[in-house]
Amino acid sequence: VIMAHAAPVMAKHGDFFNPLKAFVRNELNNEVPVLYLHGDGHEWIYNTKFMNQNSLLRIQHEGGTRDPVLKVLADPFVK
Repeated sequence: VIMAHAAPVMAKHGDFFNPLKAFVRNELNNEVPVLYLHGDGHEWIYNTKFMNQNSLLRIQHEGGTRDPVLKVLADPFVK
């Protein structure tokens, strides 16, 4: 799970997202699920196969003060 603020805009943040894509593809072989969770765009987005990587999921949370606090549980043993 990667929690951040920045939206994946390659023109601004390619120095982060290009290596992330390469890491998921080449080191993890798209076999380990990776969640990129951020709130920069302030609207709900749910992208599977993010950046054309089968194991990469992007969630953009709405954020702000009108929504409840977002709670995240990352436990591979909880279903």
